[in-house]
Amino acid sequence: MLFSIFYLHNPLKITKIFLFVFMLFNPVFLYLANYISSDTLFLSLSIIWFTILLWIIYSPNIKLIIFHALILFLAFTIRYNALYYPLISFVAFLLYKKKIITKIIGLIFSILIVYSFIQYNREKYFELSGYKQFTPFSGWQMANNAMYAYKFVPNKEVKKVPLKFKELDKMIRDYFDSTRNNPNHPEEKLIASTVYMWTPTAPLNLYMNKKLNIDSLDKSELKHWSTIAPIYKEYGVFIIRNYPWTFTRYYLIPNALKYYVPPIEFLGQYSTGKDVVHPIAQRWFQYNSNKLTTIFKDFKVNVLNYFPILVGIMNIIFLMGILSFLLLNGLRKCNFLKNSIFLITLLWIANFIFSVFASPIALRFQLFPILVMITFTFLFIEYLLKEALIPKN
Repeated sequence: MLFSIFYLHNPLKITKIFLFVFMLFNPVFLYLANYISSDTLFLSLSIIWFTILLWIIYSPNIKLIIFHALILFLAFTIRYNALYYPLISFVAFLLYKKKIITKIIGLIFSILIVYSFIQYNREKYFELSGYKQFTPFSGWQMANNAMYAYKFVPNKEVKKVPLKFKELDKMIRDYFDSTRNNPNHPEEKLIASTVYMWTPTAPLNLYMNKKLNIDSLDKSELKHWSTIAPIYKEYGVFIIRNYPWTFTRYYLIPNALKYYVPPIEFLGQYSTGKDVVHPIAQRWFQYNSNKLTTIFKDFKVNVLNYFPILVGIMNIIFLMGILSFLLLNGLRKCNFLKNSIFLITLLWIANFIFSVFASPIALRFQLFPILVMITFTFLFIEYLLKEALIPKN
């Protein structure tokens, strides 16, 4: 991505140096790659996808179009966060005014490949659970998000729920009554988190076990998740619609603040703070032993503590940079940057809306938009410095 931006926009040498140092010596990459997860793969695919979009809006060709569709497809299969990527791709194709046939082919090919994957998923989940759905994660996430607002609704203000939600609603209200201000449940102090999705003793998992008659020997976890997800989606939508201000106050606003300063989550501790790993991790990393060692005095990753602060500062500089760029007639003076700036702004807005409304927010989930944002922030700073140094007549 850096090489593409340097080639297309040709920033000053000092800007190139800053960006190279930030990208090449960024410690978060090392710690992120040390986990067996899809995070690094999704981050790489996202960077490739956006880099291709930059080339498409300036110099599209059939090879780029096909490669873009394949990368978009791969990202779509790996991470739920790619749901808004097709929107960005669609706008990128529209930004280039020439080669209409090439744009049409690219749009059709991208739409078909993504649509085919969505339909394939829906059919497979229908076979598994009896419900057509792209991903059961959305249903669980919707119910989880709604619960973080619902727990602040006083019992005397609780509205009547439809009969199909009555048992679930009672379990949730009883859970809130038993855990509120309870020192044995410190997780209840968390705001806009995902605890309700993953905690076995939380109502969502307990209701699933009861509703589907799951015993401890039943290992069909994906089937259970996908079977109950549509119910949780309906329930979550019902709660949000009936308590919109409470949802805004206790979920959306706190989540928006987390977007501004994303928590480092488990990246704050090497190997989640444990000095041993499971056998599968030992085989994956080809360790001689399951015992971990570190050159530091403990497993705390102090070097990443600055990252949320840095991201918060860069978010402000980025937004102010766009505003300053527009006020200083940057679109007219740097016409070649116009399409790129429109695309990165749309990416920031789309990611903000998606993250705040439908996704857990953590540093590892936000790394891709953060890297793109910081890259363009340096370009804005460079432009502003140039404008400031131009002699005034």
